[in-house]
Amino acid sequence: MTAEPGATLLGIAEVLADGLPVDWDALGDREPALADSLARLRALADVAAAYRELREAPDAAPDDHRSNDSRRDAADSGTR
Repeated sequence: MTAEPGATLLGIAEVLADGLPVDWDALGDREPALADSLARLRALADVAAAYRELREAPDAAPDDHRSNDSRRDAADSGTR
């Protein structure tokens, strides 16, 4: 291992927070003792990347955050 585990994981977390790519295979090869922690960080990175992609997509979600019930009520009022 090249560094303290905590320092290595903190460095990876900082890279992830900046939205930068991580070479997970190289890290796994270099830090085999951190395999479980790296797998968890990778899963977190995948979720964060998916969220960023969704936020950046032009028509991914409506700006209107009303509940389904409110939408249904609005739709029902138009059919009466």
